[in-house]
Order: sequence, then structure tokens, then C-alpha cells
Amino acid sequence: CIRDSYHTTASLTEELRNIGRAIEQKVQATNNYLLTKEILEIRLIEKNYILFQQTDYLLKLKEQVPELRAKLASMQLDCPLCDDYINTAEALFKYHGNESALLASIGRQANTMESIIIVLARKERENIAGYVRNTQRILYVALIALTLFGFVLSVILSKAILSPLQKLEATVRKINAGEFDLRLDTGGDVETASLQKSFNTMLDTLDLARESLAQTIKLLQDKSIQLIESEKLASIGILASGVAHEINNPLANISLTAETMRDEGNTLTEAEKEELIADIIDQTDRASDVVHNLLGYAGSMKNSKTDVVNIISVLKNAVTLVAHELKLHDIHLTTDLPESSLWVKGNKGRLEQVFVNIMLNGIQAMDKNGQLALRAAVEQENESIVIEIEDNGAGISHDTLKNIFDPFFTTKSTGEGTGLGLYVSYGIIQEHGGRIEVLSDVGKGAVFRLRFPLINIAEKGI
Repeated sequence: CIRDSYHTTASLTEELRNIGRAIEQKVQATNNYLLTKEILEIRLIEKNYILFQQTDYLLKLKEQVPELRAKLASMQLDCPLCDDYINTAEALFKYHGNESALLASIGRQANTMESIIIVLARKERENIAGYVRNTQRILYVALIALTLFGFVLSVILSKAILSPLQKLEATVRKINAGEFDLRLDTGGDVETASLQKSFNTMLDTLDLARESLAQTIKLLQDKSIQLIESEKLASIGILASGVAHEINNPLANISLTAETMRDEGNTLTEAEKEELIADIIDQTDRASDVVHNLLGYAGSMKNSKTDVVNIISVLKNAVTLVAHELKLHDIHLTTDLPESSLWVKGNKGRLEQVFVNIMLNGIQAMDKNGQLALRAAVEQENESIVIEIEDNGAGISHDTLKNIFDPFFTTKSTGEGTGLGLYVSYGIIQEHGGRIEVLSDVGKGAVFRLRFPLINIAEKGI
């Protein structure tokens, strides 16, 4: 739909230019200086519209063209092209409205996707809570079984002969050493055989409980990984809403430059042509970078590779990913980053996830015209880099600060957050040997301070 609307707009723009050129030639033929000046002013408004794509210029055309037509009529000159000019301007105005509605629809679809992801994350959280309760029940049953069998064992042992007691003692010692596959010989007198069978039954029950516990732990680990990825998908849903807007601008610039080369190619110098071609390449790279950054961020969810990465480059990529959210919320970002590359051992995608999560939290904590700051500096004494992300939002109370890294803890309204963003970020920072601390107070904003150990560039081949 965007492509069809774009082609229609381009076609109408070309038609507007051609009609304007025809009217200009007709007016110039009258040799009337004032009329010629007026049509040149109208053509200037037309070119401003083509350059800046603002509907205000179309409204100005609709106001000035009737005046020109009236003046031509006073000279007994008919101007049917003036009606065509106005009709084309009105059609362009209509298609601009359709494009705005289409882009708004894309934004709503992105919000819908985010809501679905949040619902899925909530369901997964409920499932994990159920698994935890089941695990507790299994542990309680195993504990009760162990207690009952221990009581029976103590009663029977008090009546048993010394030899079976010694054998039992030796077997228990082996079990305590971790040899769970041992089983007692059920031969001997009735009392001893019964005790030994009961003990073997207890060992079988413990084996089943141990296997069930191992399976439950594995399932919990798998679900935790899914929740972590769901949190990243939620971030991607927020970032994706800005892709259409970020790509549309370079495409419009490429189209305008190409039209200029087509219409005025014979009059351009080689230097001017080279400059226009360079501009097309730059705009193409700009659109490609937007898509590449988002795809790279999404693809890093499945990439667990650890490598030596330039953390300054990671910070700049994270800023690029949240650029649209900054514009959307009228947030002013200031950065103070070292010029040289600084290297850490870790996973590029996971580190990006940490910085994106924290910056998005800061953006959401501020009203319009907020201030977000990103700083980084090297601490020479312990060879680490200190990164600070500061906002001037509502701040965090001391009671809330104690819980912000807990899983599923959130101060947002129901349906607006999973409560996993900072929990996941904390885990990633720990994986990279880093530390995080938060300085905040109500009404005074918040500062997230992160430390990561640096490595020498000579170690990049590790």
C-alpha cells in the first residue's frame, strides 16, 4: 500500500510540474513582466513542495493560481490549465492524507503485536508458577516419604541382629557418598527382609523424585530462556514502529534526486551529477542501516557466540535503535563517549539488549521534552569502563529500588510491561563480569551506572 501510494504521489507530482511548466510558457508568451513574475513565484512554491513534501505549499498554490487565472481572463486569455493545476494539487493533498493514515495503521499494528507478546509472556509466567508449585509438592512428598521410611527403619533396626545392621550401615554410607544405584539383599529373616525391601522402595521413590526434579529444573530453564526472548521481542515491537518512518524519508530523497537527474540531466555538469549520485548512495545506505540495525538486534536473540567486541560501537548501535522513540517522545539525548575503541569480552547482541532496555525505561519514565544522557569513561586504576545512563524523569523511591531487579517486578500499569527487562539486563551484566548500580530519588531522575572489565586489544584473538 505504501508503494502504490508513493507511485501515485510521484505521478501526480510529475503531472503538477508539467502543467506548471505549460502555464509558465503560456504566461511568458504574453511578455507581461508582472504576470511572469507571479507565475515564477507560483513555480517556486511548487518546487518547495516537491523538495519538502509539505501540504502547506499545496494550499498556497490553490490560493494563488485562481488570482493568476483572473488576471489572464482580464487580458481575454483563457487558462484551462489553471483548473488542471488546482485539481492536481487537490489530488496530491488527498494522497498525503491517505499516506498519513496508512503510517498510523502500521503503528497500530506494531502496538497490537507488542500487546500479544505481553499476553504471551504473562501466560508463560503463570505456567512457570504452576511448575514451581508442582516441584514443591514433589519435594514435600519425597521429604515425607524419607521421614516415614526413616522412622520405620529406626524401629526395625532396634530389633534386628548386628550383622544386618552393619550391612545396612555400610549401604547407607555408600548412598550418602552418592551411590544411589545400590539395593539391599532381601534375603534373611522376615524382619530383616521387610526392612530391606522397604529401604529399596524408598531408594526407588527417591530416584523417581530426583529424575522428576531434574526434568522440572530443565523445563524451568527452558521457560526462563523463552521469557528472556519474549522480553527482547517486546523491545523489538516498540522499535519496529519507527522503521516505516525512518525508511520513508531516505526513499523520498532518493526519488526527488532521481527526478532531478532525469529532468535536468542534460543541463547538469559532471560535478553536479556526481554530487546527486553520491546523495542517492548516501540515502540508500541510510535506509539500509535502519533495516540492518533492527535485523541485527533481532537476530542476536539466537546468537550466543562470545567474542571480543567494541563496546563504544555497541553503545552507538543502541542509540540508533532507540532514535525513533526519542523523536516520538520529544526526548533530547546527549552523549559523551570516548573517541577510541574499547574492547570487552562478551556477546554483542546481549550487550545491546542491556543498553536498549535501560534507555527505553528512561524514555518511558519521562514526560515530553525530557533529557537523556549517555556517558562512558575509563577507570584506569582497575582497567574497566564505566557507563552511565541518566534521565530526568520521575525518579525511583528507595523502597522500589530494592526490588527493580527482581523477576516480574514492575511499576507500570497492567499490560504495559513484563517486569523482566531489568531482571534480564542484570543477568546479562553478571554473565559479562560486570556490575550495575542505580542512583535515584523521587522527583530527581535516575542514573544507571554499569561497569565492565576491559581487555587489551592484543587479546582480541582469544
